[in-house]
Amino acid sequence: MVRSMLSGGGSPENPSFTTPPVEGSEQIDHFLESLPLETTDLETVGPRLVRLCHALDHLGELHDDLTHIPPVVIDWQPPAGFEGGAQAMARWLGATRDPQAAPEPAIFKALEAASKQLDEERKIGREKILEDIALQRTPMATARAALETLVWADLALYHAWRLAESLRIASGK
Repeated sequence: MVRSMLSGGGSPENPSFTTPPVEGSEQIDHFLESLPLETTDLETVGPRLVRLCHALDHLGELHDDLTHIPPVVIDWQPPAGFEGGAQAMARWLGATRDPQAAPEPAIFKALEAASKQLDEERKIGREKILEDIALQRTPMATARAALETLVWADLALYHAWRLAESLRIASGK
């Protein structure tokens, strides 16, 4: 859903968008709570469990992001970071289709770079949009929707990157 929104291919009105499932997260929560820590080697497994908790936190945040997708903005050109983020997400999602294969480190670096680029573009884009509002170059409704989309995309891509990175670290690879 994040990849589709960043590439301009989707909106909440699109029938392919559905409410993200929460059952998987609840099952993982239950699993983590039921681990018998007294019989677990916390020296070895402890740091990985902490990273899994980080991943769960970002998964929850990403779930929230996906339940609050802003509508598509007409007459507004998103920054290049949207496309870069969509491509990085596509590479990561493609690499994770086979649970036995470890994604290449470059995939994680690309996701990180895309998130950081979009963060910078959000800051610059926000200033430009606010200037366009003040100088009446953009209708207020378009500008507000563009601001909302910039913030949403930045947060969603950040949470996707941190989720991927936490899972990578937890896997020990």
